[in-house]
Amino acid sequence: MTRSKLFASLAVVALIGGALAAPALARGDHEKGGNGHEKKAHPAQTRMRFKLEDHSIVLGEAAMGDVSLQTRTGKEWAPLAGATLAIVMDGGDCASLITDADGKAMVVCTPMADGEYQVKVSYAGDDTHRKAQRAQGFTVGATDDGDDDDEDEPGVMPSPSPTM
Repeated sequence: MTRSKLFASLAVVALIGGALAAPALARGDHEKGGNGHEKKAHPAQTRMRFKLEDHSIVLGEAAMGDVSLQTRTGKEWAPLAGATLAIVMDGGDCASLITDADGKAMVVCTPMADGEYQVKVSYAGDDTHRKAQRAQGFTVGATDDGDDDDEDEPGVMPSPSPTM
């Protein structure tokens, strides 16, 4: 075989091989990065907002707050509907929620004792969305009637006013 026929045969094989490989590369099925590893699509950014209605509650009341979850689509933020959120209060599971069509859910946790608490809402993420979490603290106190003077308390006499 002459040298020109050999190069022509190699060129035909290279063209056929390149044409067969082009659809796979166009789909991104086997695309390789500069280091020889397969490239993965980066998960979309995820943004969470969480705010408790009140940071000081009375024992027996529930700590409640709104949470919203959004994902970035291009330059815009869109609601992330159907996402599972884990609600943890001071390290113990409180609830598991699923965001609605607007990417929102209502957090409700009821502590059983006085003290300082923290509620953490977290989204674990998935193949197409990054994880996100937010936390809010609150205090639980005993029932308070809002009356700080002792005049109405039974068995307590008000101090006499000094006379001049």
